[in-house]
Amino acid sequence: MPGHFPGIDATEQPIVISPDDLRRENEVLRELGVCTVLRRRLLGLAISSAALTALDLLRYPQASGGIDSVATALSDLGQKIDSEQLGRLSALVERPVVQRLGHLLEHLGHDARTGPMLGSLRARGSLPWTEFDRQEVMEPDFEPEPQRRDPRWRVIVRRVPEPDE
Repeated sequence: MPGHFPGIDATEQPIVISPDDLRRENEVLRELGVCTVLRRRLLGLAISSAALTALDLLRYPQASGGIDSVATALSDLGQKIDSEQLGRLSALVERPVVQRLGHLLEHLGHDARTGPMLGSLRARGSLPWTEFDRQEVMEPDFEPEPQRRDPRWRVIVRRVPEPDE
């Protein structure tokens, strides 16, 4: 049945929220550290897509169990990502998040998904270098040396992620 969602009574009257109220609620939830997918659920917006989930995983890697867990999830999710949608969404997300996702998707063999994303990223101007895993540089005294630099995405990799098989 189109439009049917388990647990939702279709006879209930919809609650109308103004765009300003929705923006304020979204900002409050963001300040409280509520992740994007959960904010969408709480605010009654469309839940997610493979492309948006991939961006969220790189936006909040520690909430996802760390960069290795993100790599594991993306190794499966990568083939389901709509590259055009990912390109459009990339214009709305922080550049370092897009850079990290592009690097990781290519590292995992999902190169075909990254073209529109890279185009969207380059349209925003020159790219600064960014760390692949921000956790690796939290303590400057214990910062490992870079293992590689990805010139295409301008990502510094200090430890190559190890996805589960």
